[in-house]
Amino acid sequence: GPAALGGLLGNASAPVMDALEAWAKPLGVAFQLRDDLLSTFESSCDTGKPGDDLRHGKHNAVVAAFHRLDPSEEAKEAVRRVWGHIDAPEAEVEQARAALEQSGVRVSVESRLTELVAASNAALAAGPFAEEGRAVLSEVTLRLTHRGK
Repeated sequence: GPAALGGLLGNASAPVMDALEAWAKPLGVAFQLRDDLLSTFESSCDTGKPGDDLRHGKHNAVVAAFHRLDPSEEAKEAVRRVWGHIDAPEAEVEQARAALEQSGVRVSVESRLTELVAASNAALAAGPFAEEGRAVLSEVTLRLTHRGK
C-alpha cells in the first residue's frame, strides 16, 4: 500500500508501479518477521514495544515455526507455561525464549527473512528505477528489516 501510494503520488509509470509492488510484497512480509522476532526474543525496554508476544499469546511467525519444527515436550512445556500469561515471571519467559532458540526457531525465521530481503533486493535491482530512487528504496529495505540489530 505505501509503496503504491508513493508511486501514484509520483505519477509513476505502469512498469515502475509493477516494480514497486514486486519490491514491496516480500519486504512487507520480511518487516513482519522482524517484528515477530523482536517482540518474542527482545525485551520491551529494548524494542519500545508494549510487551512481548509470548505473554500476550500472539500467534506469529515465531510460534508457527516452533510448531512446524516439532519441538521436544520439554520445549513445548516451557512455552506453554508463559503463553498467554501476561504476568508470567521473567525467569519463565527466558526459559521459553531459550526453548524457542534451541528448537531452531530464530534461525528458521531469520532464514526466511533473509530470503524475502533477497527477493525484495532482486526486484529493486531489476526495476526501472533511477539510481537515486533505487538508493532510497534500498535504504528503506535495510531499515525495515534490520531494526533492533
